[in-house]
Amino acid sequence: MTDATPAEPADDAVPMGGDTGTVTFTPTGGLAVTLPIEYVDGWGGTTEPCLTIQGLTDLLDAWRTVDPAHRNYGWPSTDSDDDDAIIAFNSDAAGELILDYWPVANTRDLFGLDRLPSLLPGAHYTLTETREP
Repeated sequence: MTDATPAEPADDAVPMGGDTGTVTFTPTGGLAVTLPIEYVDGWGGTTEPCLTIQGLTDLLDAWRTVDPAHRNYGWPSTDSDDDDAIIAFNSDAAGELILDYWPVANTRDLFGLDRLPSLLPGAHYTLTETREP
């Protein structure tokens, strides 16, 4: 007879589509917001943590509030439900205007968090992701 020990999920287990969790976004010099995320299969067949439109709006509101004269975001139309978000800010170094967009990550109009590091400088925020068991 052998002793069977139930397997515990590894902390580094690969998330699967449908898994859920939260992400805490803290803009440097601002207040943290904790947002629900869902792991979704994206365009390229990879699974990524995603925010709803409301989650993205809450994240960008927290980021903009720190320096509203130099940070902003918006939507290209009045119907943000299926649009990419437009992000604009002055760079910290040269004061140049940075303009980019955060595209929807999948057919459900969710926004992939994997895109965040290429949109905002790391000095602007910290991000902590927690998967639910």
